[in-house]
Amino acid sequence: LWTVPEDGTYRIRAAGARGGYGFNGTAYYGQGRIVEGEVTLNRGDQLLIVVGQMGQDRNGSSAHGGGGGGGSFVALGNDQATASILVVGGGGGGANAYANYGWLGRLSGDGNGFTTNYGDTSRDWSNYRGNGASISVDGMVYANATAGRSKSFRTTGRGGQKVDCYQTYGGFGGGGTPHCHNGGGGGGYHGGAAGHDHRYGGEGGGSYLDATLSNTNNDVGLNNDHG
Repeated sequence: LWTVPEDGTYRIRAAGARGGYGFNGTAYYGQGRIVEGEVTLNRGDQLLIVVGQMGQDRNGSSAHGGGGGGGSFVALGNDQATASILVVGGGGGGANAYANYGWLGRLSGDGNGFTTNYGDTSRDWSNYRGNGASISVDGMVYANATAGRSKSFRTTGRGGQKVDCYQTYGGFGGGGTPHCHNGGGGGGYHGGAAGHDHRYGGEGGGSYLDATLSNTNNDVGLNNDHG
């Protein structure tokens, strides 16, 4: 929670975190998206900031997928349940377990913004879930369990937790935890879907720039680290 020290125009840049590697180190993670914009703020205003955490890399010696990267959020206000969202950098999707499919985690898991993606609608993928969380909707996990889901910005923002198989953890900021071999979806304004079956990497979380901002840039670059 940051208190604005002086009246003025402030540039806010938010970088989503990258997803995790799969078991094979050449299975690439999805990168987080970096976005920015300018907003007029008054002395005493407060900004609520959530910084995305990288999705966990492969876990152990089996064929694990990587966890989804957490989104980075900046909102105006001091109450997480009601603060006005200003900027969101979408987290990258986790890679799946196999090198020959890992590129999908990088391409479709790059935190592409301004799309609805699929975390909010919980794409099923025949129980191979692991969706990232969005602003107000928690992610999904294997077999639709309630434990272990990634948590939305409006609640705690926690990353997905291990509940079954040999999962990896999603990053703080709503990153999804995959089931076994697939990659977890990134957290963001809209959560990214987990990879389909064991063959695919997770999709990136959606980025966001509020319409009241000026001098916006929805493609500052890609992030290979924490938010």
